Amino acid sequence: MKKVFVTMLVVILAIATAIGLNKTVLKDKTPAFEVATLLKPAKNLGHFQLDSTQDKPFTDQSFSGHWTVMFFGYATCPKICPQALALMSEVWRSYPGQKPNPNAQFVFVSLNPDKDSVDNLKTFLGQFHPDFIGLTGPKAEIVRLSTASGVFSWTAPAEEGSDVTIIDHSASILVISPEGRLKALFSPPHDAIAIAKDLKALMVG
Repeated sequence: MKKVFVTMLVVILAIATAIGLNKTVLKDKTPAFEVATLLKPAKNLGHFQLDSTQDKPFTDQSFSGHWTVMFFGYATCPKICPQALALMSEVWRSYPGQKPNPNAQFVFVSLNPDKDSVDNLKTFLGQFHPDFIGLTGPKAEIVRLSTASGVFSWTAPAEEGSDVTIIDHSASILVISPEGRLKALFSPPHDAIAIAKDLKALMVG
């Protein structure tokens, strides 16, 4: 009899636990994303100031009121950056309003500020989309922003007889909320259709 009582008690506790878990799951349910990784909590990127292809300073306050998609790279990047920018141009143009949200902006941050001037970035980004914003400026400011964003880079040794700088770097595409916090990221390999779908869900939710 005692054994039966203990068994019944265990079953009751298991059911109660399951009900509690179901309530928690329902309460904490978030939209399903195909490829986006959500950061919980969203990360504060701190203060910074850089020069932009909009011919005015771009600071942490420039995130305010905008959904910002951000990528770090450099204008002479042989492969990763052109591929990422071509993909994001495709994503940007895939929406009826030509962007995932009326207040969305795409920002490309140079990891090679010694060679990437504002004018160079205007020419480079113009090959992909006229609305893409390029940022450059003091290296310390770029390091501050890239470190806060979890993006790392290192300069590879130049080949003998070549003056081409090769910078290996993280290739994640970052999404920053209108509150200026890093909310999500897309890790490579990138899929344009999945990113377009997730960006829409992120910026609506």
